[in-house]
Amino acid sequence: MKIKYFLKTDIGVKRQENQDNAAVFKNKNNELMALICDGMGGYAGGYTASNVTMNKMINSFQKQNFSNMSYDNLSKWIKKNIKNVKDELSLIAEQNKILNQMGTTLVLALFLKNYIAIINVGDSRAYTVSQDNKLTQITKDQNLASDIQKKWDISYEEAINFPEATLLTSVVGVDKITNVDIYFLKNNTFKYLILTSDGIHDYLSNREMENILNNQKTLETKTNKLIQRALIEESTDNLTSIIVKVIQ
Repeated sequence: MKIKYFLKTDIGVKRQENQDNAAVFKNKNNELMALICDGMGGYAGGYTASNVTMNKMINSFQKQNFSNMSYDNLSKWIKKNIKNVKDELSLIAEQNKILNQMGTTLVLALFLKNYIAIINVGDSRAYTVSQDNKLTQITKDQNLASDIQKKWDISYEEAINFPEATLLTSVVGVDKITNVDIYFLKNNTFKYLILTSDGIHDYLSNREMENILNNQKTLETKTNKLIQRALIEESTDNLTSIIVKVIQ
């Protein structure tokens, strides 16, 4: 399995600090992990939470043998390691009480021999672009808007306009509710897999994203254009994207 990717993160125009952390790593078996962690912006320690989460997941990934790992065992591995991250964040917060409300989102893609796993906590997102150029959102935002959408049977676009609809209902953090959503995809079922932080997807419609991803030629220009367009649409957050292409 040959993989190409491009990653870019941008502080944006409003924030004093980039609290997004992102990485793409391969292990000794040529398996790949891509992830974005978006530190919670209104709380002290957003960068710490996202950085610790990213590094601990990378370390665990590099040590793990995923050969022929079942869906069930992969799910157990993910949940165990997210718990370890939360424990580490709690230890840090015990030493510095100002950090006791820190937290981060986590969207992570594992490209393994037999399948691809997408892990989500929070409102960062994973998308695919199909062989016929259709953009599909894989993850579901863990925020009040999703709860409102389900309760009132309305569209997400309608729900997001409710007061405080963007408040997260699940994050990786100290004494936080953490619900881990896991999605499994088959290889050879899409052209690209895209991860984004909300500084991008909160400011671009699916149609805008789809057009950019289909009309720009390289992974680099696709990524750059997503960020540029979100900034034109007055994004006030940090902006991060990873685009991955699997070449069989």
